[in-house]
Amino acid sequence: MANEPDSWINTPAFRWTPETPLRMEPKFTAVEAVLAGAPVAEPEAEISPPRIEEAAPAMEAPQPRFVPAAERVETAGQGLFLPRLGVGLAQGLLLLALFAARDVLNPYFFLSAVMVLMFAPLLLLAGMGRMRFWPLLAWTGLATVLLAAAGAYHHWRTLSSDGGHPGLALLALTGLFLFVGQSLVQGGAIDYPAHHRSAWRLAIRIVLCALFAGLAWAAAGAALGFLRQHYPALAYAPLVLPLVALSVALAAQLTGEKFLGAVQEGLIFVFTMALPLLLLLGIAVAGLGVLGRWQPSLEVSAALAVLLIISINASYRDGTVWRPYWQRRLEFAASLVLVPLTLLAGSALAARIAQYGWTDERIFAVAGLLLMAGYALCYAGSALISLGGGGWMQRIEGSNLAMAFAGLALIVALASPIADPARLAVESQSLRLDQHRIAADAFDFTWLRDGGLRFGHNALTAMAASKAAPAVTRGAFEALAAKPAAARPTPTEIGANIHVHSATGLPAGLLARDWSGVAGAPPCLTNAALGCDAFFSDLDGDGHSEIILAYGTDARWWAAVMKQGLDKDGKMGGGWYVAGTLAAPPCPGGLDALRAGHFAAVRPSDNWRDLVVDGIRLSVQPSSPDLANLPTACPLL
Repeated sequence: MANEPDSWINTPAFRWTPETPLRMEPKFTAVEAVLAGAPVAEPEAEISPPRIEEAAPAMEAPQPRFVPAAERVETAGQGLFLPRLGVGLAQGLLLLALFAARDVLNPYFFLSAVMVLMFAPLLLLAGMGRMRFWPLLAWTGLATVLLAAAGAYHHWRTLSSDGGHPGLALLALTGLFLFVGQSLVQGGAIDYPAHHRSAWRLAIRIVLCALFAGLAWAAAGAALGFLRQHYPALAYAPLVLPLVALSVALAAQLTGEKFLGAVQEGLIFVFTMALPLLLLLGIAVAGLGVLGRWQPSLEVSAALAVLLIISINASYRDGTVWRPYWQRRLEFAASLVLVPLTLLAGSALAARIAQYGWTDERIFAVAGLLLMAGYALCYAGSALISLGGGGWMQRIEGSNLAMAFAGLALIVALASPIADPARLAVESQSLRLDQHRIAADAFDFTWLRDGGLRFGHNALTAMAASKAAPAVTRGAFEALAAKPAAARPTPTEIGANIHVHSATGLPAGLLARDWSGVAGAPPCLTNAALGCDAFFSDLDGDGHSEIILAYGTDARWWAAVMKQGLDKDGKMGGGWYVAGTLAAPPCPGGLDALRAGHFAAVRPSDNWRDLVVDGIRLSVQPSSPDLANLPTACPLL
C-alpha cells in the first residue's frame, strides 16, 4: 500500500489524450533528407494542436477605452526636500531685499520683479518631481517673461495710484493663468486622464499651500507683537517674508502624490454626491426664471453653473471608469441645465449694463459669462451626441481642453492693452456722456478718476479743457483737483483750505455740516485737498451777507452761493444750504479780479416787466451808463 500512487493521479483531468497522436521524433525538410541520403516521405496531414475548451464567463466586464500609464511617482522626498527649501528660502530673501531697496529702484522694475518673485518660484515648487527638468525650466522662463510684462504694464496703467502693489484683479488673473498653464504643461500631451489628475491635484496643492502660508503669516504676526512689546529696539518684521516662503515650500514637500490622490478621491466623491442636489436647484432656478416668477441675480446663476460644471467633471472623472446608469443620466441632465442658467445670467448682466453702462467689473463679468456660455454649449452638445452612441459624455474631454486654451487667451487679453477693462469702461462711459444718454449732474466723474486709472485721468483732462457744457467741465475739474480721501475731513481741515477775503471768519455751522451728496456743494467742503476762495456779499438784498465759495482756475472757475436759513422762530440763525451756483464764462482775469475785490452786487435788469404791444414784446433797457456798457461776453483783447 505504501508503494501505490496517490489517488489524485487518477482524476479525470489526467485522463485526457490528444485526438492526434503526438510525434516526438525529429522532422526533416525535403532538402535536409536528400542531403542526408534519407528517403523523402509524402507530407503528412498537418497536426492540429490540442483543443482545450474553457468555460465562458457569465458576463464580460466592460473594458475602458484606454487605460492610462501608471502615475509617475515623484522622486523620494529626501532628494527633493533640500531643493524645495532652497527655492522657498531664495524667494523669501529676494522679496525681502526687493522691498528694502524699493525707494531707489525704478517703479517699473520694482513691480515687474514683485510679480516674478511672487509667482515664478511657485511654478518650480509645483513642478519639482512631477515634470522633467527642461520642460519645467522652459515653462517657468516663459511665465517669468509674461509676469514681468504684466507688472510693468500694470504700473503704467495705474499711474501708481495703488501704491505700487499689484491690484486684486491682476493677482486673480495671474493666478488663474498660471493654474491652467501649469495643469496643461504638467499633464503633458499624454492623455486626458493625466490632465484630469494634474488639474485636481494642483488645485488641492494650491489650497493647502495657501493655508500653510496664512497660518505662517498669522503666527509671525503674533510673534512680532510679542517681540515688539518686550524687545521694542529689535526689528523682526523683515523675517516675515522668508518665513512665509519657507512655509509654502514645506507645504509643497509634505503634499505627496499619495496624499493628494486620497484627497482628490474624497473631493470627487463629495462633488459627485452633490450633483443631484445641484441639478434640482438648477432646474428650480431655471424654471422660475423662464416662467418669469423670479429673476435670479447674476451671482446666483453664475455660482450655480460653476458648481454644476465642477460636479459634472467630478462624476465623469477621467473617462476610464465605468459609471452607473443614474450617474450618467445626471451628467446628461446637468449639462442641458447649464444653457438656461447661462441665459438668465446674461439677461441679468445686460439689464445692469443698459441701465448704468460699462464698468471694469461688468467687463470682467462678461468675460466670465463668455467662458460659461462656452462650457454650456460644449457640454450640451456632448450630452446630445451621447444619445447617438459612443462613449457617454466623452466629448467633454476635448471641450475641457479647448476651453482651457480659450480661457488662457481671454486672460491674456484682459491683462494686456488688447482688452483692458479700465480702458473699455472709460471709453464706454465717456461715450454715454458725449451722446447725452446721461446728464452731467448724474455722471460719476469720481469713478473716472479712481476707477478709470490712467485712461480715466486722460478722459477727465480732455473734458476739462474742452468746450463742452459747463456742467461737464466743472465735474471734470472737480474730479481732477480733488484727491481721494479715506474719511471725511474735520471742520478744522476744511477751514484751513478756504481762503477768506474778508475780516469776517467762516461760521462754524457751515464747516460742521456734512456736505457729501448735496447738489451744488463746492468740493472744498467735502475734501480738504481742494481749496476755495470765500467772499461775503448780500446778493438777495435781505440785509444779510451770503458766502460765495469760488474754486477753479482763472481760465475756468465756478462758485456756490451759500445762504443761512431761518431758525424755528423765523430769525436768521438756521442751517446753511446751497442757494445757487455761479458758472462764469472762461474769460481770463475773472477769478483774479474777484480775489482783488473788483466786484459789486447790482439789481438785475429783469426786475423790469416786459411790455407787450400788439403782439410785440418790448424789454426795458437799463438807463445807467455803467450797467449798459458792461459786456455780456468775454471782452476782445
